[in-house]
Amino acid sequence: MLQEQLRAATGIDSIEEMVGLEDRLLLATPPLDGEWLPRSAVYALVDLVVVMLGRPKGVFRECGKRIQSGMNLIHEELLKLGIGESQRELDIQHSDIAMAGQYLFLLMQFLENKVAVELTRSEFVEAQEALVQMRNWFVRFPTILQGCEYIIEMLRGHYAHSVGCFHEAVFHFLEATKLTESKSTQSMCQVYAAVSYICIGDAESSSQVILAQSQLESDYFLWFRQPVICCCNFCCIKDGLDP
Repeated sequence: MLQEQLRAATGIDSIEEMVGLEDRLLLATPPLDGEWLPRSAVYALVDLVVVMLGRPKGVFRECGKRIQSGMNLIHEELLKLGIGESQRELDIQHSDIAMAGQYLFLLMQFLENKVAVELTRSEFVEAQEALVQMRNWFVRFPTILQGCEYIIEMLRGHYAHSVGCFHEAVFHFLEATKLTESKSTQSMCQVYAAVSYICIGDAESSSQVILAQSQLESDYFLWFRQPVICCCNFCCIKDGLDP
């Protein structure tokens, strides 16, 4: 009777199988059985959520503690996978790539938030150190962390703008637009670049701001117009007309 209830509730046939899952959380029904998210990754994710909720409130001390806690936990798990300070992508066993990818992405999220917190606090040395760490991890694991490249460039732009290097900030923001296919992210980076252009203040930079604004308006026009075009085409096809 108990075994039937266990099977109905968890999809697991025996107590022995349940004991084997002690290092995982049952966050999904079979056949996943929680394997996609290890317990330690959940703990790190909790720290990350607290950081992301705490940043807008200005509780930077608590954010700093959570960032350090999460990063320490991730480093411990990476060491278990054989990833230390010198290992690269080719050194990872094929069976460990998926698990390593989860922890590496979490680590980059913590570092991203650390850069944001330190820039908000005007602690530029700490922000630079976190940026260097992000860049080093990306260089060592370029394929796994390919989706983080535009984030690194965007953060480098924010850092450059914060220390008054506006030309360099523009360069990094525009590079970030080339590294992502997300239209919203591209528009956001163009806005950041426009702000840096305004801070430069010369005639050429002012013209670049106008061009950037025109491009943004064009992008938004096309984005809103596309559904209308599709709708009109559908109506024409329905009525037997050429769209």
